[in-house]
Amino acid sequence: MRFMFRAVPLIAAACVLAVSVSAPAQDLGKRPVRLLVPSPPGGPSDFAGRLVAPGIGEALGRNVVVDARQSVNGILSMETGARSAPDGGTLIIGNWHSLFAPRGTADQHVRVLHRAVVGIFAKQEMRDLVAARGSEIIAGTPEALAALLGRDIPRYRKIMAEAGIQPQ
Repeated sequence: MRFMFRAVPLIAAACVLAVSVSAPAQDLGKRPVRLLVPSPPGGPSDFAGRLVAPGIGEALGRNVVVDARQSVNGILSMETGARSAPDGGTLIIGNWHSLFAPRGTADQHVRVLHRAVVGIFAKQEMRDLVAARGSEIIAGTPEALAALLGRDIPRYRKIMAEAGIQPQ
């Protein structure tokens, strides 16, 4: 099973990837943004989602609903996100606590969301909160995250094949 997403960097236990490009937030509409979290409430991904949800909502002028969907390896959130419309209304917290949107999401939507996340982590109180949890914010671009995943996925596939581990 393959999940196809458009990378919109968020925060990670070790990194945050971000870029700032302007685009009008009103293009995303007014319905709530659903932020899918592949872990139970209170876990690291849930913390990351709840940390950024208010700032994303404020930047977009929309409510953000954190939807924690606990399942084995986050499959339920990934499947739900992959099947969602690519309209900027569904986001998924994934690898390294990065933020992803369904494949086909317009570049302007990715950039608006990305700008919102950059703004959130530009605030010193947010940087202090992330640092207090032993994490770090590192800036980059959606393209840099896509390149990182493009390198890591084949590497981990090879490791799994050599170990005889079948993808689930």
